[in-house]
Amino acid sequence: MNGRDFEQRVRECYSTWGESYYDEYYGAAAPYPHVHRDLLIDLLRGAGARRVLDAGCGPASFLRDLDPDEFDRHGFDLTPEMVAEAERVLGGRGEAWQGSVLDLDAFRGAPYDTAVCIGVLPHV
Repeated sequence: MNGRDFEQRVRECYSTWGESYYDEYYGAAAPYPHVHRDLLIDLLRGAGARRVLDAGCGPASFLRDLDPDEFDRHGFDLTPEMVAEAERVLGGRGEAWQGSVLDLDAFRGAPYDTAVCIGVLPHV
C-alpha cells in the first residue's frame, strides 16, 4: 500500500467523525487528559507565539483551547467533515481549510510563529 492509498483509508475513517470526535477523545468521559494542552499553551506563551498553525487540526481539537484574543488560530485537516466542525468551533475567529500533511500546499498562509501536529504523525 502506498502513502496515498493509506491516506485515503484514513480519510474514509475520519470523515465519519467530524461532529463527535472531540467529545469522544477529549470530552469529560474521554480517555485522553488535557495535560498536553496546558503544556503546549505555556510553551506558546513563553515563546511569544501569536500565529499558530495546527497541521491535522481535526475539529479544532487544540485550536479551540487557544484564546482568540491572544492567538491567531489556523489549521487544516484531511476531511471536509473535520474542517466544517473546526470552522463551526472557531466561529469566524480562526481559519480552517482542507489539506494533507503530505502536501506542502496545505501549509499555506506562512509565516507562522509555530506549528503543532497533534496525533497525526502515527497516520503518516
